[in-house]
Amino acid sequence: MKTQPPAPATTSARRRQALPPVVPWLRLGLCLLMGLGAHCASDDGAPAEALDAEGATRDGAHADAGLWQVQGHALSSISCQVSKATGYKSGKPFTIHVVHVDGKPVEVHTANAYYVMAQAAAKAGVQLAVVSGFRTMAQQQTLYNCYKCCCCNSCNLAAVPGTSNHQSGHALDLNTSATGVYSWLNKHGQSFGWKRTVPSEAWHWEWWGGGPGGGPCAVDDDQDGVSDGKDNCPSVANKTQADADKDGKGDACDGDDDNDGVADGKDNCPTTSNKVQTDTDKDGKGDACDSDDDNDKVLDAKDNCDLNKNPDQKDSDKDGKGDACDGDDDNDGALDPKDNCPLTANKDQKDSDKDGKGDVCEDDDDDDKVPDKSDNCPLTANSDQADLDADGKGDACDDDDDGDGHADATDNCPVAENADQADLDADGKGDACDDDDDGDGVGDATDLCPLAKEVTQLDSDGDGVGDVCDPDLDGDGVDNGADKCPGEADADQADFDGDGIGDACDPDGDGDGIGEQGPGSGVGGDPDNCPWTPNADQADGDGDGIGDVCDDTPTGPPSECEGGGADADAASDLDGFGDDGAGAADAAGSSASDDGAGDLSSHADGRGVGDIRGAGPGSDGAAADAALAPDVSGVAPSHAASAGCSAPRTRPPAGGLHSVIALIGSLWLLSAARRSRLRVASAPPKR
Repeated sequence: MKTQPPAPATTSARRRQALPPVVPWLRLGLCLLMGLGAHCASDDGAPAEALDAEGATRDGAHADAGLWQVQGHALSSISCQVSKATGYKSGKPFTIHVVHVDGKPVEVHTANAYYVMAQAAAKAGVQLAVVSGFRTMAQQQTLYNCYKCCCCNSCNLAAVPGTSNHQSGHALDLNTSATGVYSWLNKHGQSFGWKRTVPSEAWHWEWWGGGPGGGPCAVDDDQDGVSDGKDNCPSVANKTQADADKDGKGDACDGDDDNDGVADGKDNCPTTSNKVQTDTDKDGKGDACDSDDDNDKVLDAKDNCDLNKNPDQKDSDKDGKGDACDGDDDNDGALDPKDNCPLTANKDQKDSDKDGKGDVCEDDDDDDKVPDKSDNCPLTANSDQADLDADGKGDACDDDDDGDGHADATDNCPVAENADQADLDADGKGDACDDDDDGDGVGDATDLCPLAKEVTQLDSDGDGVGDVCDPDLDGDGVDNGADKCPGEADADQADFDGDGIGDACDPDGDGDGIGEQGPGSGVGGDPDNCPWTPNADQADGDGDGIGDVCDDTPTGPPSECEGGGADADAASDLDGFGDDGAGAADAAGSSASDDGAGDLSSHADGRGVGDIRGAGPGSDGAAADAALAPDVSGVAPSHAASAGCSAPRTRPPAGGLHSVIALIGSLWLLSAARRSRLRVASAPPKR
């Protein structure tokens, strides 16, 4: 028995009921002319989806009396074997994956959603069934032609091919004519994501997402091996499921993979967030995703300056940060722009020559044109390289220039070696460098005693050495310390009395306590009467001025050898005849042993007393001179010897001029005798 499921009355149905019986035959003719064939038989107002691709009826629906019928059956069957087809949306083709529900092709996601809803309806005793699902372009074209000519498919409404939602996979025609189906769908369809979108077609329902999800078919639209339910890009194959920004949308279908606000098409690191798009080496690849940001061929992971090109990887301070990007290459606390040795540590920034280059990195720190490695004062300019003490340290920087162990600051001769620091004149300038050591105002170069202060510059012996420093004042070849007469030349150093004072300068040559020279040095103020014979008592028995110890005739008249009989008190016999009783020679020269020849001193002794009558050397004194003129020429040394100190002498005649002459001669003779004795006494004896 054929039954027609109840359906709401539609405009097209009412229009069909009003047509006269001849119209179907006219439409059939038009269909045949258009080449639609068997499609023209289905004109009873049933859903067009009852026609398969070839135009035949399926699932019990067939053209009979112009009605489309769907027989009731159990829960819809589903086959999850996926196949590809070409879908359309707004006239644009795309690949669609379909499975089969109730033998009809249905887009896989739509099929799952429908199946979940059909299960719920079955539990409520309502059996849902798919009448029409996905349509190919050819199927949609046939239905559209029917609609246009109104000669088939009951003249049902059909969308322009390429625009129908049946072609996009979202629309299904359901068995709403079956008992309870339409009512259930109206109440529950929306909760499963299904909506009725064509008011004139109760059977047309669409699913655009939503609902509880699930379904029997594993959906893998992009056929990447990841089901759509788990696929972060279900329509774009991406087996790795990469999702750089972790936003749940795979990179393969994410327009901003790193979610940095820069579209992937313009992003220089599409999968690495980098809003500023920094690209240090300008290679089109942002630093955030560039493994060699500075393009120096050293990967960033090992590059000690990943943003500064430095293929040599130089790192002066070994801090792991290359010089090319290290603000303090030598790690001395001074930043490179202000560091006078940016690659050599020098916290003190010492720059001896003030040339802007620190000493530690300069090869001529003192700027004296001598390289530091050979400069004996590398930090003190000294182009002459003077080194007084030759110790390898230049004078300019040596605190002991002369190397005498005394620092220049306290050395009284900083450039003249003088370890003893001798300073004779205590003027603060050491003798080694003082040009007037004794400070007497006479420069050492002309000072007769440069080390003895002596302004007068006396030099008694004229030897060029001043007296105050002359070791031999008298120049006799005997040093002052050993010289018995240091102030008087005395080469033989004779010392008669052995008192350590040489005879040449001994005021008491015989050591008897009586001085030989000068007033007040002898008895009665006279000198020693025996200068070379000790006689402290100065006894002189005959009063002749010659001490007894050295007088040949200490008790008698003077012998020829003692001066021709002159008496001690120098008295003379005025008459010349020797009769005064005093033993003195008279004016005529007569004495006790005289021969009366008037020769006052014809017996001149060895002391050289001249004779007044002119008896010269060699005279025997026997005859008076015819002129009686005294010999005033002085001493006749050999006279005494020739006379034998006992030769007889003649006495000169008395009276007249002869007596006067004799008197004058006698006075002179006394004086001469006295002088003679003194000279004899002052001469040291020969030993």
